[in-house]
Amino acid sequence: HGGQIRAHSEGPGRGSQFVASLPLCKGPAPDAPKSKPMRRGQARPMRVMVVDDHVDAAQTLAMLIASEGHVCRVAHAPTQALEQLAQETADALVLDIGLPEMDGRELARRLRARPDTAQSLVVALSGYARPQDRQAALDAGFDHYLIKPVDSLQLLDLLSAHAAKLQAQGT
Repeated sequence: HGGQIRAHSEGPGRGSQFVASLPLCKGPAPDAPKSKPMRRGQARPMRVMVVDDHVDAAQTLAMLIASEGHVCRVAHAPTQALEQLAQETADALVLDIGLPEMDGRELARRLRARPDTAQSLVVALSGYARPQDRQAALDAGFDHYLIKPVDSLQLLDLLSAHAAKLQAQGT
């Protein structure tokens, strides 16, 4: 990581002091893989909404997404998500499939029917890995279907690609 560790002691019985220093992240580490472009500082941050009834999982995912420069909101129920989207739309939505009130597939159908979210990126998160579960989600309007636990790099790559698409469209 390009940091340093220093140790100091005044001698036996006098205790020890250890100091670890790490530089601020201003780009990839010198030995970081060069194959993927940096997402930080991209020209167009997106408005992203995470909808998951598991509070900790939703907050953690939102922090990950926000760390890439996106503005991320969280809803823990579909009706809450729809209310928030009435105030401010989203460029991308990450939806759990197993939600209370209505499942993620029904929420995706409703989002696709709305003019403000019809073209948004909609990503499913699910614990179900059967082909028919994936197909049912894609049929409901999801663009991508990710299995839990989510591969964070895969999700960030999907968001990055959508942000690039929006930037190219000038939206």
